[in-house]
Amino acid sequence: MHDLVELYPTAWNVSHMAQMACEIGDGKLARSYFEVLPAGDDGRSGWNSGSGTNTTKYRECRSTAGYTS
Repeated sequence: MHDLVELYPTAWNVSHMAQMACEIGDGKLARSYFEVLPAGDDGRSGWNSGSGTNTTKYRECRSTAGYTS
């Protein structure tokens, strides 16, 4: 995961890696990805699917990563 983000540090890749970290239950790792998002990006881009953003899972992951909002 780290290598991909290092090679291709797009907001989508970074936020998608945060999502994957949450899927394996690693809030600390998820937070490390949320923290390196470009300024002004809240990390929602990696949570989009064909039907839109999975807001519930996004909020759960942010909580797992230690964010309160």
